[in-house]
Amino acid sequence: MSYDIEQPAITEFRLQITSMLFLSSANSSTSLMVLGELDQQYEHQFMNCENAKVLWQALEKRFAGSKSTKRNQKAILRQQYENFVSSKNETMTQTFDRYNKLIGELATIGVKIENDDINRKFLRSLGEEWTMYTVSLRQSGDLESKELDDLYNDLRVFEAEVEAKRKPIGYSHC
Repeated sequence: MSYDIEQPAITEFRLQITSMLFLSSANSSTSLMVLGELDQQYEHQFMNCENAKVLWQALEKRFAGSKSTKRNQKAILRQQYENFVSSKNETMTQTFDRYNKLIGELATIGVKIENDDINRKFLRSLGEEWTMYTVSLRQSGDLESKELDDLYNDLRVFEAEVEAKRKPIGYSHC
């Protein structure tokens, strides 16, 4: 089951709808404003909601799922985090992008991971060709205060060098 398509749709409206509910009397005009922002493929599913509060509840149920769905999603994402490694032909940037997305999804569902753990997991997930660069970073004491983006930028300096070592001698783009 994939949440990549549907969950951002509900997250995108959360702040806007919450403020509309707060500022309005939860009337039909607020519901119409929300429906106007919703992708047309979903619009028909929510047209019969009598007010913004009912609409919000329906949107949450449709896109966020039930409690068991959320619990399963949390378990799946935690398992993906635990098993995360770079793919054989993946660049460090591609690995970072996948990892950063996973961390963001975990944060969205309320899973808090310390910076130190996030950074160490990312360093461990890189292939063995990165060992020379990651060992000293893992031993440094600043992984708990360093943001993942900063760690990525520290490593990005070496990406071209690592990628050059990966390619077989005589490799050509032609």
